[in-house]
Amino acid sequence: MYGKKKLSDFFTDKKFSIFEKEKIMLLISDEKIVWIIGQRIDRRFKIDKKTKKIFRIEKLKNKF
Repeated sequence: MYGKKKLSDFFTDKKFSIFEKEKIMLLISDEKIVWIIGQRIDRRFKIDKKTKKIFRIEKLKNKF
């Protein structure tokens, strides 16, 4: 998908409840959303043929 989408529109499209929205974590760089953790990565930050460096981040599942 190309273009921009507001975070609120993303939540509405996914039909997240208020409780689910409050639990969502975001990875942000220079005031840009890089990753809606567990959901989607911004296409501007995806790895492609031009990528020279990778900073790997993983979300670990809670054991509780």
